[in-house]
Amino acid sequence: SHWTLITAKEQKSGRGTHGRSWISPQGKGLLLSLIVPPPCAAENLEHLSIRTARALVKTLKELYDLPFEVKHPNDVRVSGRKIAGILFESVTRGEEVISLILGMGLNLNQTEEDFEKAGLTESTSLFIEAGYIPELESLLKIFLMHFKQMYVDYRHSTIA
Repeated sequence: SHWTLITAKEQKSGRGTHGRSWISPQGKGLLLSLIVPPPCAAENLEHLSIRTARALVKTLKELYDLPFEVKHPNDVRVSGRKIAGILFESVTRGEEVISLILGMGLNLNQTEEDFEKAGLTESTSLFIEAGYIPELESLLKIFLMHFKQMYVDYRHSTIA
């Protein structure tokens, strides 16, 4: 049902934009899928990833004094390196969106060595950038608050 949240401790075969692989070893990331009420038409999905990235940046800036920024179309970066990715999956029937799921991965505990071994030298984590990670439940609650407010406003503006 709508607003159902699923989190994972590990991701072995995640997907990013253009089918790119996204892997997160156990305990190294905040990995979530969130079922949201779909907008009325598929054309209304166009700016949703970037708006979600802005909600994540807003969350992270509340917790850290770091230069988080949105990288179009669906990434969050800090200090020029990728820290999070966002992807929406939808099922459509013609112009009608039947279902919509937000998928998001945020790098938490990875070390420089972890990224070097994975060949992801353009990536970073909250641990690398700040030296600590916040309590996950708090981070998740803040993000969900910002995301839900943005999404409800966005969804209503696309209905009108």
